[in-house]
Amino acid sequence: MKTPVIRFEEAVHVLVVEDNLLNQKLAGIVLKNIGCKPMYVENGEEAVQALKQNEHIDLVLMDIRMPVMDGYEATRIIRKVYKNDIPIIGLSANAFEEDIEKALESGMNAHIAKPYTELEIYYIIKKWLKKKDTTATPGIINLEYIKEISRENSSSARDMVSGALNQINDFIKKMEEFVKEENWKELSFNTHNLRSSVRIIGATALQNKLIELEKASNAQKADIPSLFANVKEMASEITQKLEQELLKLQ
Repeated sequence: MKTPVIRFEEAVHVLVVEDNLLNQKLAGIVLKNIGCKPMYVENGEEAVQALKQNEHIDLVLMDIRMPVMDGYEATRIIRKVYKNDIPIIGLSANAFEEDIEKALESGMNAHIAKPYTELEIYYIIKKWLKKKDTTATPGIINLEYIKEISRENSSSARDMVSGALNQINDFIKKMEEFVKEENWKELSFNTHNLRSSVRIIGATALQNKLIELEKASNAQKADIPSLFANVKEMASEITQKLEQELLKLQ
């Protein structure tokens, strides 16, 4: 399965807090592929000590469930005791709303589900560290997953791409009305509903924007219109790209 080649211009030092050896190895491969330098500890207590002793760590990938000290407790200590504002990204096998909320409440900056892709890790590091990459910006969509599950059947792939295109177009029309009416409940529900479809077409950047919009809708924040404008602009680019891909699948 082909993955866009992306790497950071400057090495990013990432602390991987993970008690599972296989998950450590997988994280290491992904991080090295995108230009990061990982170091590893096996629990939250070791993570706290590592950050206390090493000032060169740029970002932490923090597993949630670990022996000795879990990720939530470690993050609270890092924030409250050491007053450290280093970006901490929570990792767990779950991606339910309650898991994400609990991660954010503990002081983590974000949460992603395992297993994750290179693109997901790349974008989340880029977001929190504002790092530059050395290659062209990867495509705004990645249809490799659709091609894989359709087993190169162009008809099946076309149906899925067409479905995603229609769903995004319908979403934008509905959302414009909900924003105009300040119907934040429906805005949140429909935004959440679109996220899984966006994930299928590999539109990671749009997925991240949708998460921001959903959270803002739930909290009824004043910046909802500007967030929606960003989503709409990105969605427009994606629909154009999907239309081009449909032509290739004819």
